[in-house]
Amino acid sequence: MKADNNKLSKLLSVWRRMYLSRATEAVGDQWQTEAMRRIRLIGPLNARTGFMELFEQMVWRLAPATSLMVVALVVVFLVSGLTQGNDVLAFMNDPEEMDLAQLLGFGG
Repeated sequence: MKADNNKLSKLLSVWRRMYLSRATEAVGDQWQTEAMRRIRLIGPLNARTGFMELFEQMVWRLAPATSLMVVALVVVFLVSGLTQGNDVLAFMNDPEEMDLAQLLGFGG
């Protein structure tokens, strides 16, 4: 157990020295140039060519807009009332009791 603690303390001291020495070293422009060169060597990612892969990408792009539309329609239906069809049904069943002006909300 003490041997493991000793190894751990040595490892931590090495890491501590490396971390503290890192702040004193300056990174030049050569580092950025070299990093960008390596990125360019990687090349482009594989393009998606299958129908299902392209379809999946389109579905996930449209999912937020579709969700917002569903929420908006639910709000519109809840605000306007879901039973507006009952007025038309009452007019069809007994047209003498209710005329078109009353159905549209113009008459009393």
